[in-house]
Order: sequence, then structure tokens, then C-alpha cells
Amino acid sequence: SGGVVKEDDRTLLDADMSKEEMAAVVARTRQQHGANLSDAQVMKLIEKENQAPKSRAQYRVGAVRELTGGKRVEANKAENALCSVVPAVDAYDDRTDVINKHLSIIDFECDVYTVMENAVSVKAPVIRRGDTNTKVRVDYKTRDGTAKASLDYEHVQGTLEFAPGDSEQIVEVPIIDDASLEIDECFYIDLSISDSSSMACLGDQKSMTIIIMDDDDPGILLFERESASVTEAAEDKALTILVKRKAGGSGRVTCKYRTEDDTAIANADYKPASGELVFKPGQTTASFDVMIHARGRYESTEQFRVIIEEVEGGAKFDKNTDGGSECCIMYVEILADSGAKESIDRMMSQFKINWDKTTVGTSNWKDQFKEAFFVNGGQDDDEAPPPGVLDYVMHALNLPWKLLCATVPPTDFLDGWACFCCSLAVIGLVTAIIGDMAGLLGCCLFGPGNDGITAITFVALGTSLPDTFASKTAALMDPHADASIGNVTGSNSVNVFLGLGLPWMIAAIYWPIAGASDDWKRKYLSKDFIEGFEKGALVVEDPGLGNSVLVFTICALACMATLLARRKLVGGELGGPDASKRATAAFFVSLWLVFILAYIFTN
Repeated sequence: SGGVVKEDDRTLLDADMSKEEMAAVVARTRQQHGANLSDAQVMKLIEKENQAPKSRAQYRVGAVRELTGGKRVEANKAENALCSVVPAVDAYDDRTDVINKHLSIIDFECDVYTVMENAVSVKAPVIRRGDTNTKVRVDYKTRDGTAKASLDYEHVQGTLEFAPGDSEQIVEVPIIDDASLEIDECFYIDLSISDSSSMACLGDQKSMTIIIMDDDDPGILLFERESASVTEAAEDKALTILVKRKAGGSGRVTCKYRTEDDTAIANADYKPASGELVFKPGQTTASFDVMIHARGRYESTEQFRVIIEEVEGGAKFDKNTDGGSECCIMYVEILADSGAKESIDRMMSQFKINWDKTTVGTSNWKDQFKEAFFVNGGQDDDEAPPPGVLDYVMHALNLPWKLLCATVPPTDFLDGWACFCCSLAVIGLVTAIIGDMAGLLGCCLFGPGNDGITAITFVALGTSLPDTFASKTAALMDPHADASIGNVTGSNSVNVFLGLGLPWMIAAIYWPIAGASDDWKRKYLSKDFIEGFEKGALVVEDPGLGNSVLVFTICALACMATLLARRKLVGGELGGPDASKRATAAFFVSLWLVFILAYIFTN
């Protein structure tokens, strides 16, 4: 009932697609062509790569309109804007006030630091950012938490001095080891600036938490967080899962990890992960990555589980977490990007406008006469190039025929039957007029009785030119030659089997039933070949017809052989090296000339 339709490796869009489907298409486009594309560039790519291929009728209509100065049928064209360079957004993170005042930002490298109880000391790096060309000082001192000075660590207090050019200093705090079994304890190191005239300020991490981990027990394993939310990005992104080891750190400890589906599906929403984590003696953290796929979401959220189990080495799991003492479970929720949602809304509203541009026909008579009267249909598309001199010339020459065809009702009337019947009537009228004009022209050029020469030259050229230009457009716009070759062969097949075959079939049925008329008898009864058909039959007096069919068949086989040879030698039916494509074009034109000369000589 609409939405996204799969065809080979492409996804074709229609006007009824949902926003979730649109989000998936946008995500796939960004993965293939770059995550930094703008919304307009993404829309151009989607229009180019994901729209349904144009039919042969659309290519033919476009070619006819191009020849006659009519309204252009929009073609799939690559946009140069897709290759443009865009400036980076949020390219720096330095504070404006710091830059303007030439200040230094001083803080800790990280806000939490873990150290084993048997460590001699802990060294906390203090980092200077911003202006590093001046001399600045910063004060530091330790502060008790669950760990107590003189029992678990030695209290320190002092001043760090950053000379010009210095960007890092170290605060070292001695750790006191004991043999008793204890839970993990912590204390703090605080930074401060006592000199009000100092050209420095403190950053966000002006206090560091030091965790002293007991090393007399293998410890307890658990996730850093029992749940995590990750926002989908334009490209696949890695989610780092951190597993902590607390209340001990002695010995080597291992555990298995794996992912498990919930509403999120492995390989669709995320890449399944499994393996083994190893904690060396004294190691307190270990991590692994889970790849989150950029599938494309509008509002939907998905969830999966990460499980650690089968612990070895004497450690155990925290019984207070989900999974109890047997395992530990973490829940990961994949969220849709709110910024991407706004982008999808804008694209959907724009696409609803663009769907009207893909239609060839019109819905009311007024639009038909407007497009027929004005050059290029009135130029209602801002992106279309302005009409040229040739457009105005062809429009003036074809204006009467355009106005005649504009009288055909649109397809909205009587479910399209009014358009179908009136189109047949207009085609018949135009064919009768063109046929008489072609006959008069042929009589002047080739003499009376040479209608066949007129038919295979001027009439054939006139009926084939639209197919030629339609095939050229299809060759430029389609990745394959199917529409280009099929357009010409299909048109000729219709001309031969339907345009010629149907009237002959009707006449062949009519004469035996109706019987020979007086005119028929007076004209054919005296002929030698009429023996056995005295009661009436369809008679075609053309002594060169057999030879013409034979020459046509030979030329057709030569065309097919040329296309097969090009596929083997050049790699495709169309295009290729300049010499081969020009030689092929010259050969095909020569076949048409051979057929014309053969017909003339045999008649």
C-alpha cells in the first residue's frame, strides 16, 4: 500500500512512505556518501539514486517536448553541490573569555582515579590549558572521604608552580597499605587559587576522587552502569562497555561477555559481540565495544542486553545488580536522534512538493493549454535552464499541433477512457494529414508511384527521431542500456507488428468474408498470381517486398551481432572508447542507407 519497495539493491520511494522508512533511507544515504552532507545534498542523492527508473514512455515524451519546445520532463542529474566543501561546525572548544583575557585553565586530567592499596603512592596529573606563556601557581590539598588521613593515606598540601611553557604538573600522595580486609575507600584532592591577581582560573575538574581498592581479595565484578542510552548517529558508532572490579584486586580474574536481543535485533540494530574479559592482578577496569548500526530511526527506540557471566579466578558478581550472583546484566537503549527527526520532517515536507514534479501529465485542461501555449510549458521550475533560441523556433513551428493535442481531456475524466479515445482520434487525424503531406512530398521528389521510398526515408525518419532522442536521454540517465536499446526496438516492433500487422490482418480477414467487389475483379482477376483467390483476398502489389524483408532481416542480424560483439570486446552495448562508439554509430547509419539503396534498386 505504499512506502519503500525493494528492487535489486536499490530502494524505490513513493509518496506514501512513512517517516520511519524515510529515516532509514536517509541513514543509508549518509553511510554511503558521508555523514556531513546537508539535508539538501541528501535529498538530491535520494532523488538521484532511489527514485523508480523512468519508463520508456517518459523518455519519449521528454524527447518530443525537447524537440518541440515543450515542458521539460525532469531528469535525474548529479548535482555539483554534492561535492562541495562545507565548513566544520563547533570546530573548537576553547572558552571565549579565556582567549580574550589570556588566562590559563588549570584542572585535573580526570575526575576519578583508582589505585591499589599496595601502591606506594598515587600521582594525579594537573593540566594547564589556554595561555601557557605566563607563570602561574595553583594550591592543592587532600580531603578525607571514607578513607582517612594517616590511616589509609598521608595528607599532603602545597602549591604547584607552572613556568612559562609548562602544561602539566603532578600531585603525589603516599598510600598506606595494611593487611586487613576492607571495602574500597576514597579521598579527594582539591585545587584552589589563592592569588586573586593570578592569570589563571580553575577548570571543570577542580577536584579529583582517589579510590583506594583493597588488594587482599579477588574482588566483585559489575558494570559501570546498569543501563545506558546511546543516540543513533549518521554512521555506525562504537559503544564502550566498561566493567569494574571493586572490593579487591588480587590475582587474575576472567569472565565471559555476550549480547542478547530484546526489541533490538542483532546485525540490524547492532553488531553482536561476545568474548572474554581478562583482569590482570591489580587491574580494576576492562572494556569492550559494541557497534551500534546507523539503521535510521525517526521516533522508535530499541533495546538489547549485555551480559557478563562465567567468572573465574575467585571473583564474583554483585548480587545487588540485575542477574544476581550468577551473572550481571546491562540494558542498552538505542534512541533516535532528535536533530535527525527535525531533518526528516523538513525532507518529508519537501518531498511531498517534489512528487508533483515527477508526473508527466496534468490534472486539468487549463494547465494543458498553458503548457501548450508557452515555451517550455511556462518555466514553472526555478531550477530549469531558461529557453534558448531553438526552443522558441521549435515552439513556433509546433504551436498548432500543441494546441490540437491540448484539446485531449486529462486522465481524470472517466477513469482515463476519455483521454484514451480522444488520443486515438487525434493520432488518426494527425497521421492522415502527415500521410498525405508525405505522399505529396515524395511525389515531387521521387515521382509518382514511389510511396515506398518516401515511407522508408522521410516517414521512417520522422517517426524514429523521437525514439532516437529518447534513447539518448535514457543512455545518459540510466546506469544500464536496457531502456535505451529497448526503446528503439520496442518502438519498431510496435510499428511493424501493430501499425502494419493489424491493418493487414483485418484486411486479410475482411476480403474472404466480404467477397470480391466489381472493382477488385476488374483490377486483379486478370493477374496470374490471383489463381485460387478469385472470391477475394488482400493483394499487395510490391515486387520488391520479399527482397526488402530479406535485406531488413540481414541488417537486423548485423545489429544484434554488433551489440553482442561490443559486450564482449568493449564491455557494454553503448559508449566505450571514442573510436569504437563512433565506428558503431557510423556502421548503424550505413545499414539504414544500405536498406534504402537496396529498396530503390530492387524496385
